[in-house]
Amino acid sequence: MSMSPVISDQRTISPVFILVGAAILIGALDLIYACTYWNISRGVPPLQIFQTVASGLLGMRSFRDGLVTVSFGALLQYLMLQAMVSTYYVVSRRLPVLIRQPWLYGPLYGLLLYVVMNLIVVPLSAAPKSPFVLSWIIGSIAVHVCLIGPLIAWFSRWASTSHSSAQSQGNHLHPNNWGAES
Repeated sequence: MSMSPVISDQRTISPVFILVGAAILIGALDLIYACTYWNISRGVPPLQIFQTVASGLLGMRSFRDGLVTVSFGALLQYLMLQAMVSTYYVVSRRLPVLIRQPWLYGPLYGLLLYVVMNLIVVPLSAAPKSPFVLSWIIGSIAVHVCLIGPLIAWFSRWASTSHSSAQSQGNHLHPNNWGAES
């Protein structure tokens, strides 16, 4: 019997597929928030948001190289989200409380991601200094705490369940049972 790398039986989806899907979804939601906020509040074109992401490595050059740096910014966005999702998942394999209580640890992880990105990664990058915009900061913290972190935790829980199901055929953490205590 051959097994697909994505679906190993009718009930189990590969953890890798779940985690990649999570990074794509969360990365898209993060970009939608950023593009919408900056376009409405300051008239910034959405493609410039992608160039801003690319400026973390390329500096001001990212704003001169057109669609090449737009594409590069999109790639960087999704790679960063994949690293964030994968990190939570890997740590949760050692600290199962992270997947047993995603409603607690997801928001905390989101806050941690905001702090690390904005107080360490961005200042050390080649990105130009951004203006201080209080509504952007408050909104970004809210998005990280209420959306990004919790989604990472819930997808990691699902991936962990899928991993466990593939090994033991157990179903106690399946997404349909997320409301039940494990």
